[in-house]
Amino acid sequence: MSSRRTGSAAAAASAVPSPSGGAPALGAHYLFPGTLFASDQPTLVTTILATCVSVCLWDPKARVGGIDHYLLPLWHGSGTATARFGATAFELLLAELDRLGASRKRLQAKVFGGMQGRASLSNDLGARNAELAERLLDEKRIPVVGRDVGGAHSRKLLFQTHDGVALVSYF
Repeated sequence: MSSRRTGSAAAAASAVPSPSGGAPALGAHYLFPGTLFASDQPTLVTTILATCVSVCLWDPKARVGGIDHYLLPLWHGSGTATARFGATAFELLLAELDRLGASRKRLQAKVFGGMQGRASLSNDLGARNAELAERLLDEKRIPVVGRDVGGAHSRKLLFQTHDGVALVSYF
């Protein structure tokens, strides 16, 4: 099994039944803020989003997928550039998917999170995070086939790495 968990708080994967019944069992992974996960094995990834954003990418032919969970849009040179920052997380995720055999020409994307913060709209962190995701995907010519961003509620996101299925619930 080839998979990679980044960040200091990566959870161990465990097997869970497949929601489709006949498909192979899915591994399970909880994605912490400021980390990413990619795998060529069927894995159900769970994360919680507020103003943070997750970009889910998968290659439907290679059945390889991954997800990031970033807190801030850009690294400004202070400290270390990590997956806490959107531009860095995106590039790390692309590199990991490349390593696992995904083709950038076949990648599809879904974008989630970016809850509207309490700040004025001009300084809204959630909106800036979501806008960055859309811009980076556009620059790489990766089509966004699904999105659920903005709004006033946090989200629980479930993402299946092998087929790109994503489910969202609000709280």
